[in-house]
Amino acid sequence: MTCSLMTDFEAWARLSARLLRRGPLDGARVIRDAGVEHEWHAADAHWYGELVQDAESGRWDRIERYRMLCAQSRGDRSSNAEAARAAARRWRVEDYAWLCAELERFPERTDAIWNARGVGGEVARQAVREVWKGALDADGELRARFDELVDGYREMLQRR
Repeated sequence: MTCSLMTDFEAWARLSARLLRRGPLDGARVIRDAGVEHEWHAADAHWYGELVQDAESGRWDRIERYRMLCAQSRGDRSSNAEAARAAARRWRVEDYAWLCAELERFPERTDAIWNARGVGGEVARQAVREVWKGALDADGELRARFDELVDGYREMLQRR
């Protein structure tokens, strides 16, 4: 790895997720092959502490991202979808409207746009869409606000 695990949550989380359900010898091999054996234990302790602080402060973005990476690593599609649903329920309408406007404006960047929000894979993406479809269909005022926001964000993005 070319980055420091101490400063790169995503790199740590991906490697940590790969270690799930591996024995100590196999896990040590994965760490060695990644070239981070000199910093793994310190980085693991650091990010574990950061996730605990996030939970204590009610910040769930990194926790949800880590949960999704772990689910993907295990091949657990239902957990991945549930993690995406849980995260989407905490989004503000502004967050979802911006996502929709970005996806519309930059279809070639679809994966990067979703991944920036910690939503990887089509199963997780569909789960997010379902949460917001339900919310928007159930609340006319929310739908009107969403439509207004998407229109405004679309205009902003077209000026870029």
